[in-house]
Amino acid sequence: MKNIIQSIIYGLVGLSIFGWFSVFITVLSISDPGPDSYIVGFFSDNIMSSERIENLGFDNFAEISSSFFTTLFFHMNLTLIIITASTTIGWCIVSHFLNIDAPGKAKIYAIHWLIVSAIFIGLVFGITWYFTSSTTYPAAEGITTSGQWLLIFMSLLIYVVPYYLGVLLGTARFARSSVLLANKLPGGF
Repeated sequence: MKNIIQSIIYGLVGLSIFGWFSVFITVLSISDPGPDSYIVGFFSDNIMSSERIENLGFDNFAEISSSFFTTLFFHMNLTLIIITASTTIGWCIVSHFLNIDAPGKAKIYAIHWLIVSAIFIGLVFGITWYFTSSTTYPAAEGITTSGQWLLIFMSLLIYVVPYYLGVLLGTARFARSSVLLANKLPGGF
């Protein structure tokens, strides 16, 4: 049990190395960044279509930025944070129950890690796709196709890197050879 708790702590440390950024943008989005902020300008220039926003009856993205960030963007990032933390901690726990007791077995369990990672990446992709193309959120209608792909790419980058670092640090010591580069960690880690 002590080793599992230690792996969870290491996994959380790995998550927090880059995961603080996802928490920051989530808190920023719920606190409504305001129409003159940098993030609103970035989304207005790169993610949203001024034509689609005008078709919705608004002059520019700054008018609907509050509803975009406090609903769609906040819910999407909160969901992704929960999925990322759950998957990382889940792997940290499950890695202690892998039966790697003979040479060559770690390669078999590497397949398990790759499958879990592929499912996680698919979830991040699917959740971002759902939120950016959903009719549940009216602000999603203003997102361009290239903006949707940019959001998907950014979400994959923002959530997969912390997941990998969390798994890298949190995997059980005897199972580290099943996670890419985890067996290269220093001996005391």
